[in-house]
Order: sequence, then C-alpha cells, then structure tokens
Amino acid sequence: MTDWREEEVVNEVDARERNETYGRANDPRLMLRDRAEYFCECGYAPCDSLIYLSHPEYEDVRSHATYFAIAPDHENPEFEAVIAYNDRYAVVEKLLEMPRRIARDTDPRK
Repeated sequence: MTDWREEEVVNEVDARERNETYGRANDPRLMLRDRAEYFCECGYAPCDSLIYLSHPEYEDVRSHATYFAIAPDHENPEFEAVIAYNDRYAVVEKLLEMPRRIARDTDPRK
C-alpha cells in the first residue's frame, strides 16, 4: 500500500510536469507577459486551481527541485513548509526525506 505522503508528492510532481509539458514554463510569448497561468502544484489530485506567476517567479521556484508553486492555503503543514506567500500563489518545500527524494528524482530540469 502506498503511503499518503507519497501519493501527495506524486500528485504535486504530476502538476509540475503538466506545467512543464504544456509549455507554460518555456513559451516565449508568456515570458513577455507580466504574469502567466499555471496549474496549482499542490498534493490534492482533484485540484483544478490556477495560479499566476511571472516567468522569473516560476523560474525561481523551478530552480529548486523540492519546491512547488501552489494556490494560497493549499499547503500540507505535515510535510512541507511555506517558503513564500502572496495573494497569487505560495511556494512550498518538501521537508521529509521520501517526498524530497521523489521531487528530486522526478525533476524535469535536472
């Protein structure tokens, strides 16, 4: 049986992958806009919230394999810490070793 923490981080990794795959992170047209639309990268699988980050903000999150950009108040304090927070999005970092390992091992930019 899969640990619930593993399921949550896999959901976050899937959302991160969607943001990368759909070109939001690399679309030159979005780089010119003040803010672009991204999927919330929280651990709640049915979440369909959208968040808005500038290209530099998104790149800052992506520069850390264990960081995820989420909608405000979507964090799970049992195994992640809020690193940054504003009215548009929050950045969380995985705290426990297993979620950190999964986040690092699946980082599309490694």
